Amino acid sequence: MTESGANRVGVFFDWQNSFHCARDAFGPGTTGQVNPLLTAQLLVAPRPGGTPPGRLVAVRIHTGMASQHRDARTYAANRRQFAYWNGLQFVRAFPLTS
Repeated sequence: MTESGANRVGVFFDWQNSFHCARDAFGPGTTGQVNPLLTAQLLVAPRPGGTPPGRLVAVRIHTGMASQHRDARTYAANRRQFAYWNGLQFVRAFPLTS
C-alpha cells in the first residue's frame, strides 16, 4: 500500500485478446471494442465486502499495427485509435510490429 492507503494499480491489455474476448462475450453483431480506461477504472473500484479501491496509475495497451505500405486504410485507422487512446489519462498504447 502507498502512503494514501490505496494500492497502486497498473492494467495491461493484450488488445487482440481483449478484442476477441469482448466479441465472444457480447455476441454477434458487436464490434469488440471496449474503453480501456473505463475497464481499468472498474478493476480498481471497491468491491463488495469492504475491499478498498486501488489507485490507478497506468493503463498500457499492446497491440499490432497495420503496415503503412501494405494496408494504408487500416494503418490510418490504427493511428486514429492510438491517438485517441494516448489522449486518455493514464493510457499509453504501444504498437507491436513484425
